[in-house]
Amino acid sequence: MPFYTSEQFGESLNILESEVGLVTKTKQATADMADDDGIVKAGTLFGGGDVYTPVAEPGSENPSAKGWYELADGEYTLSEDSSPQPDATYYAKSTAPVEGVVLEDYDMTADAAYPVAVVVAGRVRADRVSSEALAQKETFAKQGLHLV
Repeated sequence: MPFYTSEQFGESLNILESEVGLVTKTKQATADMADDDGIVKAGTLFGGGDVYTPVAEPGSENPSAKGWYELADGEYTLSEDSSPQPDATYYAKSTAPVEGVVLEDYDMTADAAYPVAVVVAGRVRADRVSSEALAQKETFAKQGLHLV
């Protein structure tokens, strides 16, 4: 699939401390990961967001007590149902695993989704990553991504 738009909007700060042992993977970023200007910045945490999975067979369980969610107007809200409703779809909430940090800036203003390079192992400068990524320092160290 060709990309037809090209725009120079500035230079990314280099987040790499060293290229030795660097491992990147191509992942799909979405527009909701972008900041107010529509840019996914270098050093942004990739992964770790909320994931909502449909409950296949709710049976006779209490959706409210189970902490299940319902989708209404594009937003997930906690269900207030005490018993499963026949026309309702319930969702269980979980957290996606933390995968790494985005390598460079990506402009998402014209795309809902776009392939990005994510650093999953190597050495990255801690002063150039987001605070969310910095909070995952111990998790990253276990997978071989060191924030120095």
